[in-house]
Amino acid sequence: MKKRSLILSTALLLVAIMACTSATYAWFTNNTTASVTTITASVDAASSLLISGAAAVPAVGSDAWKSTIGQADLETLNGTQLLDRSSVNASNFYSKSVNPATNEATFAASGDTGIITFKLHFISSAGGDLVVTNETFTSLLGATKAARVAMICDGTTIIWEPDNTAGTIVNDGYKTTAVDAINDVEGNTAAQMTTISEFTDADVLTHLDPSVAKTLTVKIWLEGQDAECANAITGDVAITTSFQFGLAA
Repeated sequence: MKKRSLILSTALLLVAIMACTSATYAWFTNNTTASVTTITASVDAASSLLISGAAAVPAVGSDAWKSTIGQADLETLNGTQLLDRSSVNASNFYSKSVNPATNEATFAASGDTGIITFKLHFISSAGGDLVVTNETFTSLLGATKAARVAMICDGTTIIWEPDNTAGTIVNDGYKTTAVDAINDVEGNTAAQMTTISEFTDADVLTHLDPSVAKTLTVKIWLEGQDAECANAITGDVAITTSFQFGLAA
């Protein structure tokens, strides 16, 4: 009887471990994609801040500086298709593949394929600390829960993920993600999300000197090792995202 109980307990433990593993490694299984259909960026109306999506920093006083820009203004946008990717630092990205014969997973460097990147330029006559004051990131089937958004400037990278409890993310609804590295049997590194801490509007992206432009790089991807990165969010999913920037008070 004791032996049977021990076997049953061991089996239940293995099932629990497998369930946890499945939740942790929730990569797409059908090599499918999702699409971002709308990207907009704007600056607070009451500020002296202006924004541009041009390929190069516009000259001071140029008409390329605006208060609101749309997807057509993002001259460095590299496409709208998203594949499942994983990254610790929004610099090195990895993809996962599974050998159907052995069912073993391997990770390989993917570069910027399968992620969305673009550049935003900012300028202010008054200067100040650049912050995000409002964001929305929405989709019909929950792709926002697996999404990651990185903003990179002056060597500083801030990575956010949408709050899993809300469909529309506003103000401090994003969270910054801390990750640890894991290694597969081939020695390749992928990102494993472990803890989440709350992001607030106090996070400064960069400091702007008066009338001196700065460039911000934005990267958007679907985190393959997020439990919400499932096949259901791919296909004809219309993801829309909007970012509003301002100067810290």
